[in-house]
Amino acid sequence: MEIFWIILLSLIGLYLLFIVGPVIASFLGVFRQKTPKYPWEEKHPEEDSAAPYLEEMRADVERLERRPVQHVARRKGKLQLCADYYPGESEKTLVLCHGFCVRPLTNFAGAANEFLEKGYNIFLPYSRAHTPSRGGRPSLGVVEEEDLLEWIDWLFENTNTEEAVLWGISMGCATIAYASDKLDGGRVKGMILDCGFESPYGQYIRDSRQRHLPIFLMRPVARLVGLCAFHKDLKVSVEESLKKTKIPALFLHGEEDRTVPISVGRKNFEACASKKEFLAVPGAAHALCYQKLSEEGDTTVDRFLKRCFNDDTEA
Repeated sequence: MEIFWIILLSLIGLYLLFIVGPVIASFLGVFRQKTPKYPWEEKHPEEDSAAPYLEEMRADVERLERRPVQHVARRKGKLQLCADYYPGESEKTLVLCHGFCVRPLTNFAGAANEFLEKGYNIFLPYSRAHTPSRGGRPSLGVVEEEDLLEWIDWLFENTNTEEAVLWGISMGCATIAYASDKLDGGRVKGMILDCGFESPYGQYIRDSRQRHLPIFLMRPVARLVGLCAFHKDLKVSVEESLKKTKIPALFLHGEEDRTVPISVGRKNFEACASKKEFLAVPGAAHALCYQKLSEEGDTTVDRFLKRCFNDDTEA
């Protein structure tokens, strides 16, 4: 009997040392304040799937940075949340929500320039814990949902915006999807859900599996750490909100997405209860649907926005 307890305590000790400890350490390392760089500032951008678009992306960022912009900062408890507002020539605004550990202009500079020139206003919130927003921890959409809803209220109260469409990529897509059943259809006319995952937990498991980590041992610890850090279950799927939404949706997903498989995007699309459209983008890797569509001269996004805003003007 004594041998049994020695073996049991040894197994528990090994589990705590080699599973619980590394999971907590990796969580603290990943879910912390981020100061992302532009992809062309990284050491080996040629190895990235964005490499073919880097020069164009850089030019788009430089062009957008020359435009008039209003820098916004507001307090939310201990958090400082920041955003950039680019005024256009209408009362219609695109709210663009960036991905995890990415600067908003990396994801959206090209789209922002295009639609500013078509008269839309552009609103770019920096997700919590993504500089210049400070404080808290990024949760891949579960907590950011609340921040987004407050930003939408701020937008309608402090600008001339009368109608908005939300566009999110990856984490930004999940953020919008989580909020989708709480959006006011009188103000938010549509949402573009671009390469979004089903839940932070699901994405964590997928990333861990790609790294050949012992998933079956890590699952209970990962979920518990998420509950302790955010007081929310990171396993809750965006499907739960999409099943109740009434906001028209355009789903975009790259067929070459290795970070979030297109099958996940299709599953989210099937769950969505509102009027919807799914566009699989051939040749597009993760978070690069817009670049690929622009390269092909596809106008799906433009046509969707016109329908949402009842805009019959020429593109």
